[in-house]
Amino acid sequence: MKIHLMAVDENRSWFRHIHPEEQADGSYTINETFPKGGKYFSLTDFKPQGPPPALDKKEVIVKETSGNINTDFSNKFVSITDDYTVKLENGNDFKTNRTQSLEISVVKDCKKLAESDIEQYLGATAHIAMISKEDKDFLHIHPISDNRFAIYAETHIKKAGIYLFYP
Repeated sequence: MKIHLMAVDENRSWFRHIHPEEQADGSYTINETFPKGGKYFSLTDFKPQGPPPALDKKEVIVKETSGNINTDFSNKFVSITDDYTVKLENGNDFKTNRTQSLEISVVKDCKKLAESDIEQYLGATAHIAMISKEDKDFLHIHPISDNRFAIYAETHIKKAGIYLFYP
C-alpha cells in the first residue's frame, strides 16, 4: 500500500489502521465511522519518491454522537478478543536506543498458535503500530519470521515513555 493512516482517539483506547484509496486525480480518500465525538489524531505514514519515508500528524475533532469506549488499560501486555488471547511476552524489557524485539504470542481455544497458523493480511502476518502516549510519536512495524512466536518483529525506540501497542 502506498499510504498507511493510523487513527487513534485522544485516550488511545480506539485505534484503526486504514489504507486510503487512491482516486483518479491522485488524491486519497478514507471512509471511517468514529465511535464517539472528541479529539482524534491521524498519523499518515508514506514514502515519497526520492526523499526518506515521512510521517504526517494531524489533530481531528469529531462531533459528538452516542457511544462508549472501554478505556481500561489495567492489563498492560494482554489483549483478549473473541477467542484469541494476544500477549506481548517481553513487554517489561523495552529499552531505548537499541534494536528491540516484539515477541507476541497468540492463543486460540487454549492452543498456542504458530506463525503458519495466522493468515497473511496485506502481505504480512500483522501490522503493528506503537504510539507514544505523551507526544504521539508513531512507529509502524511489520513482523519478520521467527519460529518461537506467532508474531515477531523488531523496532528501534528512540524516546523513553509510555507507548500504546496495536498489533
